[in-house]
Amino acid sequence: MLAVDAAGNFYPCTRFAAYSLREKKPIIIGNVHDGIDKNKLRPFLTLDRTTQSPQKCVNCEVASGCAWCQGENYDAADTSTIYQRATAICKMHKARVRANNYYWNKLYRKLELEGKREEFEKNKREVKPEIC
Repeated sequence: MLAVDAAGNFYPCTRFAAYSLREKKPIIIGNVHDGIDKNKLRPFLTLDRTTQSPQKCVNCEVASGCAWCQGENYDAADTSTIYQRATAICKMHKARVRANNYYWNKLYRKLELEGKREEFEKNKREVKPEIC
């Protein structure tokens, strides 16, 4: 998502602008006068969950629902790379998934006991995972 600051600089996302970063240098990919520098943009076009994640993240049982912010990954990386995944939220995310599974299973069991699970499933809207 392209972001523009008051000086007219372009960033791949607002998280790469100076006001969003803790200690890293902002990554400017162009400006309003010269347009977007495609060579500076190119690395961002190759980023996805697999190119930025260690194997443990790719194989993780909750990876499909894991938050994935390229800017936060860059900001939290040990180096100036954009290809290092931040894993500070892993334990909390796994706990959240387990809690959600627990409560949804509890609701399903309750609905089964009350004979309302089929009605619930029929009326539940389908949620499709969003691919970034």
